[in-house]
Amino acid sequence: MKANTIFALGTANGKNEPFYTRCFLANPEIGDSKIQIHIPEVMSKRPMQDLKENPMVALTLADMTNFFARQVKGRFLEARPSSSAEIAQINHFQDKIKELMGNFFGPDLADGWKRYIVDPSVCITMEVQDVFEQTPKKGTGEKLI
Repeated sequence: MKANTIFALGTANGKNEPFYTRCFLANPEIGDSKIQIHIPEVMSKRPMQDLKENPMVALTLADMTNFFARQVKGRFLEARPSSSAEIAQINHFQDKIKELMGNFFGPDLADGWKRYIVDPSVCITMEVQDVFEQTPKKGTGEKLI
């Protein structure tokens, strides 16, 4: 993933009430059908409860420089604490995205990215079932996989 990509995780509880959570550092390299994402522990209570009630998830990935975007839908598989190496990667990502956000929105908003408390974080593994085009253009919403 490029450092200019932002991530949002969508979950829903057993009553189908949706919830949005900012997440960091999607790692699609762990396999053809799995992605790992990291949610700061301080933000993880509601999505983790949702995943106990309903394992379906939607992950949106968007490049902030051109809004090339995808939505990945799938099933929650497992959660574990993020490792110290993963936390270091998240911190590096935050530094890069802060710089990018500053260019778009100014330093005050950019500083907000560094205020996320990412240590500790929860690493969530999801099984990919569908991928959809989300870039705002002709074909938005089309199923890619």
